[in-house]
Amino acid sequence: MELNEFKIKISEIKNLLFRFAKRLLGSREDAEDVVQEVFIKLWKNIGNLDEKKNFNAFAMTVTKNLCIDKLRAKRGKLIEFDEEIFQGREENLIRSIENADSMEIAKSLIDSLPLKQKMVMHLRDIEGLEYDEIADLLGFEKNDIKVTLCRARKKIKEQLMELYEYERIENR
Repeated sequence: MELNEFKIKISEIKNLLFRFAKRLLGSREDAEDVVQEVFIKLWKNIGNLDEKKNFNAFAMTVTKNLCIDKLRAKRGKLIEFDEEIFQGREENLIRSIENADSMEIAKSLIDSLPLKQKMVMHLRDIEGLEYDEIADLLGFEKNDIKVTLCRARKKIKEQLMELYEYERIENR
């Protein structure tokens, strides 16, 4: 693979790798570090990249593995989450706060999922990838991806129902 071809492939996939790493790690800085490490690993193995059938799948696998390594290294430590800052007019402030709360709850619930469910849910529901693409990227069977996604969605739904039932009772 030539340098120009490498640059083109990297530019096509860098945002996907970043979003994927950020979803798994929860931190923009950690995601940037991981993606940088991915690029370095890919560059060091540029001679072998021609042998890889799917460059994107290989890059995602490297990203996933580096994220897992980083999470293992942080085990037991608090992972920082980027806080979103809201700007809006006063009349939209309450709506912004409610949306922020909902987004934070959703983010928290997704982050509480097991790693495999979190990865599959991110790739399908946020990145919009097809089941076949996810299976190729993560190295699982298509049916396994469907089952994993179904379980993840079911778990999120159950947790949301519990949460909102609790809030409904609290507000009586």
